[in-house]
Amino acid sequence: MTTDVEPRSRLPSDQATPHLEAELERARAAVDWQKAVEVLSSLIAQARAAPRDPAAEYGWRSEREQCYERLALIGPQFQDIEAMVALADELDDGVRRVHAACRRMAVLLQLGRIDEVRAMPSPSPKAR
Repeated sequence: MTTDVEPRSRLPSDQATPHLEAELERARAAVDWQKAVEVLSSLIAQARAAPRDPAAEYGWRSEREQCYERLALIGPQFQDIEAMVALADELDDGVRRVHAACRRMAVLLQLGRIDEVRAMPSPSPKAR
């Protein structure tokens, strides 16, 4: 199990409707990861809308990536991680950059793509 980069209580919620947040809480409580993915996808869409909120998008993608991991859906999980890497760079956030790079390495190792892991630069909190 992975850990959130930002505690849920610190994720920007001004763009998320209270209805979606309540629905997400119900999905978490019911351990209904598929429902959580659906709700998180809506929250991500809101974070991507104007005005864009890349920090919120990163947080929601991080949580959705964990749901995909629990559902053993490695393709969508890897897509979220790739988006998280780009968002961390956009935000110039060292903690997010290292978190996303480590998650990416973990999935590549699960896929047996060792050569790609070896070719990756070490995660660094500084911009590439």
